[in-house]
Amino acid sequence: MKAKFKVIYSSLPDNKFFQTSSIEVGNLPDENENGIINIFDEIKYQEILGFGGAFTEASAYNYALMSEKNKKLFLKSYFDEKNGIGYSFGRTHINSCDFCLGKYTYVEEGDKTLDSFNIDRERKYVIPLLKDAMKYADGITLFASPWSPPDYMKDNNDVLHGGKLLDEYKEVWARYYAKYIKAFEEEGINISAISIQNEPMAIQSWESCTYTADEEADFAEKYLIPALDNEGLSHIKIIIWDHNKERVFDRARDVLKTDLLKEKIWAVGFHWYSGQHFEGLKLVHDILDKPTICTEFCCGIKGTPNKIAERY
Repeated sequence: MKAKFKVIYSSLPDNKFFQTSSIEVGNLPDENENGIINIFDEIKYQEILGFGGAFTEASAYNYALMSEKNKKLFLKSYFDEKNGIGYSFGRTHINSCDFCLGKYTYVEEGDKTLDSFNIDRERKYVIPLLKDAMKYADGITLFASPWSPPDYMKDNNDVLHGGKLLDEYKEVWARYYAKYIKAFEEEGINISAISIQNEPMAIQSWESCTYTADEEADFAEKYLIPALDNEGLSHIKIIIWDHNKERVFDRARDVLKTDLLKEKIWAVGFHWYSGQHFEGLKLVHDILDKPTICTEFCCGIKGTPNKIAERY
């Protein structure tokens, strides 16, 4: 008995998108090699937790400009399981990131107590988009990443251009994550996980902050984990690295150096920007026994919309 597989394909040169056809198992001539797809059901790979996208201020702003009709079409297309692609994962940012309308934080300059903490900025665009998306994807898993602490907490006194978190603010910055999670909970939005830092090896012209592996491990073990525990947030999952694939295994190995970190760190985040390096992801699974989460991939703004979509 020959089985058939459903095939969905797109071809930009032919101007065809999401075309449906089928392929029958075993219907290729014996001499055909390049066209063969081998499927061995004896081999089991990792479980797919879900697919999704980023809820940034920039995307939320563009969403806000849509008509009500297009908003519904957008939401249904992305988040509806039956009439769309059923996104079940989402990422958003703590403080501003490079996909925002400007740089901002949630506290007043120099606030060591975090008494001034508020997320009013997110109530304008990001939170409305999240709430609308949740109407179609009620069980969506959301995680949040910081691009930078506030400038006064850093040695370069700037949320941009890299810099490092000052020792005197590590405890305050750890509590900042907890404040953020609880503020979103009050809005009816559950943040399930956080990453420690977006791209901790990158010094960018936009929001950025650098950590070595030892610094990331030290901050997680001595400050972030205790802060979450003290605030009743022990259930919040923690993602490390959140950067490119070429160093994903050695970085994760160097961070996960104590029993507490091995227990408390949930997953290793990675981006897609620098080559293939998929063997590193396999090592994280096989050697470190941790899930890998593709936390970011972006094509920038070069090229036509069709070519950008094809590259994705």
